[in-house]
Amino acid sequence: MRYVMLRCELSSKGTNVALSPREREIVSLIAKGFPNKTIADVLEISTWTVGTHLRRIFAKMGVTSRAAMVAKHFHGNTGGIIVQPPDARAMV
Repeated sequence: MRYVMLRCELSSKGTNVALSPREREIVSLIAKGFPNKTIADVLEISTWTVGTHLRRIFAKMGVTSRAAMVAKHFHGNTGGIIVQPPDARAMV
């Protein structure tokens, strides 16, 4: 079995990372709190395949944890902090 490693430049914005439809599906399920086994059962793939997808997603997004992946995917490169404009904060 041969493996090919590709080196690519990471986007500085984080939200411009091109994830495949399956990768986006996995990120969505992880954001809902599902473990790899449940994700594998729902998508009818093996837990090894889920792990492979996660490693590729982590590499594309430049993150090392599930929490960082979800934060970066949904909130850009702000470290999971939702930045509100000044007028929106006044309304809270």
